[in-house]
Amino acid sequence: MKKTKLLLMGLICFLTLPAFVACDDDDDEYYISYRIDMGTVTQDDDMWFINGDKAGKMLPENIAPLKTNEALQQDQRVIAYFNYVDPHTRNQSYTPIRLYDVYRVLTKDMYLMPVEGGSYTTDEITAKQDSIGNDPIGLESGFISERHINLYFSIYGSGGNIRHFINLVADEDAAPENGTLTVELRHNNEGDREAYRQWGWAAFPLSSIPGYDEGTTTKLRIRTDEGNGSVRYQEIELKVNNDKEQKISTPEGLSNTKIS
Repeated sequence: MKKTKLLLMGLICFLTLPAFVACDDDDDEYYISYRIDMGTVTQDDDMWFINGDKAGKMLPENIAPLKTNEALQQDQRVIAYFNYVDPHTRNQSYTPIRLYDVYRVLTKDMYLMPVEGGSYTTDEITAKQDSIGNDPIGLESGFISERHINLYFSIYGSGGNIRHFINLVADEDAAPENGTLTVELRHNNEGDREAYRQWGWAAFPLSSIPGYDEGTTTKLRIRTDEGNGSVRYQEIELKVNNDKEQKISTPEGLSNTKIS
């Protein structure tokens, strides 16, 4: 299965995880059915698993899609396109799956920005601010999984080979107020042309958020600069809500390797 075909069909069907999708491709005259789930890549006893947010622990028959998309590493978040080898084996400690493709979700710690009076000079702080960037970015949706906050963002770019940088940022001395920590979702387009809108996912470990492990931060207030003077604030509670369906939109226009 070619990546472009899977991603296109996933986008058209606007999937709900762990969605079951059936799409008929008249051009190639074959019928495909598969599921989608976001999950975390883990290694256990020299075997690689994907711990799906909804599907649970899955063992891929073939890890080639993980290798191809630079996702074969511990704690890497992915969107997996798969099917069960045998639905009757799903009660085991893990479920064997046929892995068709993956989208490598940007996975990185939250960035703590140095502030005046610390160990960095003013020029060094300015350089770090410039590196993080202030290019337009939109926060489309998000959800909390067991160990990550997962954010679906939109940016503008040319679709070329220029690597964009996405970060969730707070000042290193930031502290929550009444449980709410104000942070920023930041974007550096590295001089790329803003030709058309693109979408992608980024995941940040909850443990990297100041105050989360201590229990003092229970909610994030996320600031985004959408460009043209449009600044937006959105709030998300840092708890898993299993009663709420999680909408997983297949990214459009972003490759697996053009964001960092």
